[in-house]
Amino acid sequence: LVDGERFLKRFQASMSAATQNLALDLLQNALSSRLAYAVLGSVQSLTHEGARTMWRDGQHAHAPSTSMRGVVESHTLPECLMFVSNIILQQMDYSQRQDTQVAVEEAVAYPTSIRNANAELLKRVDMRSAIQRTHHWSPLHEEVLFLTTSGDDPLAMFDTPKDRHVFPWLEVNTRFGVIQRKDECS
Repeated sequence: LVDGERFLKRFQASMSAATQNLALDLLQNALSSRLAYAVLGSVQSLTHEGARTMWRDGQHAHAPSTSMRGVVESHTLPECLMFVSNIILQQMDYSQRQDTQVAVEEAVAYPTSIRNANAELLKRVDMRSAIQRTHHWSPLHEEVLFLTTSGDDPLAMFDTPKDRHVFPWLEVNTRFGVIQRKDECS
């Protein structure tokens, strides 16, 4: 709070009172907006304590779920992820199959290290997905252009079809009626 006041003090000498009031009104309106309230109000669930509370209270959907599972191979491994992939292989003594960040055995829609009623419920509703030949960063493209190397370009490491990440969820939701089939909509 004190640092914020010191930062704003510099502008008092170079800005008129009307400009200062306008800036404060804009800041207040932005922080009072519905979007800011929704974002700032939902951030709590991203904290460890928020996640613990949601888990304790069982605040999760009792609906089928799935996850995308990938395994990287030497010819599908981008050069920028080689180091990370080798480190995770050395750290995991229980699996040699991973997508450069997550072991295939842990890429499921339920907790693998906690045993309680919530974990069992989530395990029962998990529709295990097929393992795909891919790496953890495959949904990205523009975001990783600065990391791609001349060895990645001919192999199109980050040019995989992005719909492969969406269709497992669409199939589960369609199978259980969350998304209606086209012939049922009319």
